[in-house]
Amino acid sequence: MKFIIFLLVGLVVLGSCGRNEFPNYDDKEVITLEEEQGNYRAEFKTLNKKWAKKVHGYSILWLRGNQFYARVSVSTRMPHVQHLQYIHEGTKCPGSGADLNQDGVIDLNEVIIASGKVLIPLDGNLVTRRGGEEGFPRGNEEGKYIYYRAASFREMMINLRGRPDRQYATVPAGAPLRLQERVIVIYGIASSMTFPIACGEIFEDYDPYE
Repeated sequence: MKFIIFLLVGLVVLGSCGRNEFPNYDDKEVITLEEEQGNYRAEFKTLNKKWAKKVHGYSILWLRGNQFYARVSVSTRMPHVQHLQYIHEGTKCPGSGADLNQDGVIDLNEVIIASGKVLIPLDGNLVTRRGGEEGFPRGNEEGKYIYYRAASFREMMINLRGRPDRQYATVPAGAPLRLQERVIVIYGIASSMTFPIACGEIFEDYDPYE
């Protein structure tokens, strides 16, 4: 859980200053909402076979009006392990060259170098980037889980504006989130250790309900 605490340091400042810095927030976000409308998908691939030999699953993200929805369905084969899920700012998942210290695994720092800082935690509260860690999913006895959450997209964007810190990236005022240019990384927590186990690159998908 040290990784969660470290990531959340400084978020108090971001959360408190967003509205003051951009008083015309609602006007600026009309364009963003229109540009982001759509459906997005990520297919997960195993990052570290030393920790998780085979991870498979997917995530579906979609935006309808002002509502943002996120669904993750994954099999990790890691029974009863809690999993952190983060949308990172980068466009590519870590490849074989991401293991910079050549120790045989891709660690947290190497993920951030390869895939950028965290943008959105897929936890119990999508609106904020702090306070929702209790909502991170936990695998069942077979190492499977399904996660589903919805939130106001405008409220999410308030917390994505502002100044970046060492762990969290931000989105400039008036700029779209561009989900189709991001990645989702899944982490496992076991024996007080946090380790990345899977990653999926987000792409724009068709509407499954049309």
